[in-house]
Amino acid sequence: NMFALGMLIYTALTSVDIYKILEFDDNSKAFYEGKILSTVELSQNLDRHTLTQNEETLPNVLRTTSNNSARSAALKTIGKMDRTVLKEYADSIFVLLEDSEAHVQFAALHTVGKMDPKLLKQHANEIFGLLKDSQTCVRTAAIDTIGKMDRTTLKQYASEIFGLREDPIPTVRQRADVGIKVWETEIKF
Repeated sequence: NMFALGMLIYTALTSVDIYKILEFDDNSKAFYEGKILSTVELSQNLDRHTLTQNEETLPNVLRTTSNNSARSAALKTIGKMDRTVLKEYADSIFVLLEDSEAHVQFAALHTVGKMDPKLLKQHANEIFGLLKDSQTCVRTAAIDTIGKMDRTTLKQYASEIFGLREDPIPTVRQRADVGIKVWETEIKF
């Protein structure tokens, strides 16, 4: 039953004092971070109601664990929550756009893409800046997120958007071309 699983995950997340992990030696820290990752990965299968009941624990994972996979899994889980919850944790999520790990940035971009377009507009410089990231997956995720912005923002950054047609990676160019065709018909650049 989903409720029982949710309670198990909630208990596991809250019984491990994440701040205490920082005081353990490396082996203990790795053990607890592994537990956090397993718990967060399990939580990705929960329904939105159960996730919302346990929402206060996931941002702690974002802020306190050095485990990249746990941060990425927490972002994917948070991304399943409704926009009001996402707005509450926006600061913790937007910080991870600058993470040193590409898969964490990728997950952060997909989570950010589910936020209200007004909130995206406030962070447009950060998101558009990721179009120049060295990692292909980050650039393509940035394109997807940009596609969810309002018309005014898209027009403001038109040169960056069209500049993607010159990207050295074919995947990025193709993703940009598809996005541009959609944006051209909807926005009339």
